[in-house]
Amino acid sequence: MRHRWLPLTLAIIFFPLFSQIKGQSEWAPTGARWHYCQGTGLGEPICGGYFYLEVIADTTIGGRACRKISGYQKNWLNQVTPLPDRFTYAENDSVYYYQPDSNRFLLTFDFSAQAGDTLEFPTPRVFPWDPPDTSFLVRVDSIVRRPAGQDSLRFFYVTPVDWASWWFYGGWYAEKIGGKLIQSPFPIVTIPEIDGFIRCYADDSAFIQFTDEPCDYTLTGWFGQEARWHYGYSSFTYHGYELVEMDGDTLIQAIPCKIFRRTLKKVITAAPFAGIFTETLPPRYAYDIGDRVLVWINDGFYPLYDFNLQPGDTLVFPAQGCASARVYRIDSVGMLELAGVPLRYQRATLLPYGPFDSLSFTIIERIGPVFGHFGPDTLPAGYLFLDEIFSCHIEGPYLEFRCYSDEDILLYNVGPLPCDFIVPADNIPDPAGLSVYPNPASQFLVVRLEYPAVGDRFALTDALGRLVAAGDLPLQENTIDTAGLPAGVYLLSVWTKDGNIVRRIVRQ
Repeated sequence: MRHRWLPLTLAIIFFPLFSQIKGQSEWAPTGARWHYCQGTGLGEPICGGYFYLEVIADTTIGGRACRKISGYQKNWLNQVTPLPDRFTYAENDSVYYYQPDSNRFLLTFDFSAQAGDTLEFPTPRVFPWDPPDTSFLVRVDSIVRRPAGQDSLRFFYVTPVDWASWWFYGGWYAEKIGGKLIQSPFPIVTIPEIDGFIRCYADDSAFIQFTDEPCDYTLTGWFGQEARWHYGYSSFTYHGYELVEMDGDTLIQAIPCKIFRRTLKKVITAAPFAGIFTETLPPRYAYDIGDRVLVWINDGFYPLYDFNLQPGDTLVFPAQGCASARVYRIDSVGMLELAGVPLRYQRATLLPYGPFDSLSFTIIERIGPVFGHFGPDTLPAGYLFLDEIFSCHIEGPYLEFRCYSDEDILLYNVGPLPCDFIVPADNIPDPAGLSVYPNPASQFLVVRLEYPAVGDRFALTDALGRLVAAGDLPLQENTIDTAGLPAGVYLLSVWTKDGNIVRRIVRQ
């Protein structure tokens, strides 16, 4: 059994090495670079960002010719934080790491080892009370060559001889790459979930990728911080508005998710239950990763949006109440600006399903889907969670998008109504003296207002929430053409200075 000074391979370091080291330039060439996943702390690592390291120069420390390694951390909001510079040097097929606090070099990897060897390395003195001259033993179980671009690298698979002392369960280190974790030399902390897992190593002759993710992959921050959505809410029995707002973080299946609190404020106009009521709806859970948004439904995560998709691509998403999932196709992509903030969008078409026709809509980054025309002079529908707006129920809620805000977009208001507008209780049921006839309708519909005012408007939607007609109501008697509409049930929403009124209309 032979002993060599070697650090805690995979538990402690992030440094470059090389097979058959003949000189400094061969084991850590200028431009050598590493990408590591930034772990999230629990479960298998779901990367919230990445660490990047690169050899940038030569330098001298204590008379030794060293390589200078610089880098940064990029988090899920694409915020960059510089990392402290690291310094290593190679000698006799061994790699040493400079520890500035103690002004000493620690031998970090030994590439002259053979399978069956027992290696001894010094433990870094991280705290003042750490003993200065302790060591740690590992056993080399096997050595395997793996292809890496134009090169091939040796991987040393090791297990601890006395793992209980340092909570180290074994792993690997490799030429040029080092261990699979990035952290300061601290072998006590070896729990993989709180460290960076390596994704890629590259230099002029070698390249190796360890995951399916791109080397510089990060979470996108699709959800704005402190985000709030307001939706006007209309059904055949009540109307009002729904507020959706982010309410902290949670873990589901070890994945960090956003909690979406949902509150419905509604007016019931039917006696004897007339009044204004507040209802807390079940929360929703979602997370964004790699330009994708996934939502938790019942027993798993399902995709809602994917900004990696290009025109012609399709996405399958769940729709509660449907016999099977729905599909939408991306038609075009682009950029728009809301409240001075540039956001991406996708024009999409919901493909036909059973008796339901196709439907065009727009998916806007942060906001979600918007149906119909989008702009300050329209009344677009839409809802953050697609599975609810496409519930496949003939008579379901009509969710009209009103407002969005977050830390960047202080307020984006669509249409003439305040975000949290609701009919006052003492004005139920007809604050403007509204009457609608004939009902059932055939060729036309008359909307009569006893007290018309500037700004009175209407919107007529079908049972799926699709806008089929909209406009102003400037007169006491206003005629809406319904001759071209298919027979069925419709919702008529009327906005006046006194409130919002909803009527159920039948087209014969």
